[in-house]
Amino acid sequence: MDRNHWNTNGRSYQSVRRRRMRTAVVDLKKPRGVQERFSKEKQQDWSGLSIPSKIKEPCDTEGEVEEEEEEEEEEEEEEEEEEEEEETTFPDHGLVLERLRGPTLSKYLFSTNTTLTSLFLTKLHDSLRNTLKTIHQLGIVYTDIKDNNIMFRINCTSPQNCCIIDFGHADFQSQLSTRSWKEKCDSNEAQLNDIFREAEAQLVVTLGLRFLQFTQIDILSPSLSRDTEADLDAADVLDKYDHPCKEGNYIESLLCHTSDQSSLTLQTRLAILLRFASYQARAAIPLIDTILSLVPDPLPLLALSLIDILLASSCQTEATALLNTQLSNPSLPVLFLARFHERKIQVLISGGNILQARIAAIETAMPILVKAYGLKSFEVITTKYKLGTAWMIMGDKERAKEIYREVAF
Repeated sequence: MDRNHWNTNGRSYQSVRRRRMRTAVVDLKKPRGVQERFSKEKQQDWSGLSIPSKIKEPCDTEGEVEEEEEEEEEEEEEEEEEEEEEETTFPDHGLVLERLRGPTLSKYLFSTNTTLTSLFLTKLHDSLRNTLKTIHQLGIVYTDIKDNNIMFRINCTSPQNCCIIDFGHADFQSQLSTRSWKEKCDSNEAQLNDIFREAEAQLVVTLGLRFLQFTQIDILSPSLSRDTEADLDAADVLDKYDHPCKEGNYIESLLCHTSDQSSLTLQTRLAILLRFASYQARAAIPLIDTILSLVPDPLPLLALSLIDILLASSCQTEATALLNTQLSNPSLPVLFLARFHERKIQVLISGGNILQARIAAIETAMPILVKAYGLKSFEVITTKYKLGTAWMIMGDKERAKEIYREVAF
């Protein structure tokens, strides 16, 4: 017994059972002397007993105590039966869900044994974009889009077998303001796009390394060093670079000698390929190293793509070396020259170089940018703002205001 005491009138002995904290009361009105006996037993040390809380009652009250114990045992059995029933009883309402065998999109995309192609990746992206649009039309916005929350039903052979799972953090349109609803929907689409950009970049790195490592060098070398009219037409090449074709197995077609892309040199195709890898810049470093080992002096377009990847992966020393090599070429087309000057300004700003060097680089680049893009172009205006900011930090407010006024007019 955990606690025991005499009641206020001293006529009954009350104890609380250790296991279920229930109170048991034994009537001790007769015979006389029982109250004193219980008081003595209470004061004794019962720690040596296997059940210290158990006290033998006087023989004349034994029947009553046994009856109490039987009642308690019956109550315990009833409670145990009730607990078992509660464990096996099903709720009144249930939700039957489709069983998805997987795998998740994350495991599929980054598996080394995957047969993923750029065409399947595009179809899968379109399918999930339509699924997300349908969810939004139902007034639900998904707030936890990631590749681990996208799962295939049975296998990975069809884009339609892909489902979005785990709606535990979903929000409803009725509970959000118009602005918040739009922001969350836009965020959903951006998250989905990021997943597939990273998957696309990973595919580029895998296929690019496989292509360069397992193709014979004597076959690659003439293609890598060949200079065609496509390379000389800077505007056309840069347009293909800025707006690459994404139809069919577009990534695989860039790594074939006989394809719809055959009018482009291999260097140009590698440059476009690397553009897709920019979302996984650090993962693309092995591919960059392989290309530079094969092409130590790349054409301007490939050099531009290599510099972008190196800057994105914080390899500024290597990027600066490539930049200086390209800027020292006197025959470089003006469009490429403008792009390389933009990258050099970016390096100087992000690298925390001294302001004088930054100002000198911007002032050197300004006439080239105007010639390439036009005086009122976005590129020229933003570069002028950078120049004005640099003068402002230098403390020459008059020069900074003069530049800002030029931009305003």
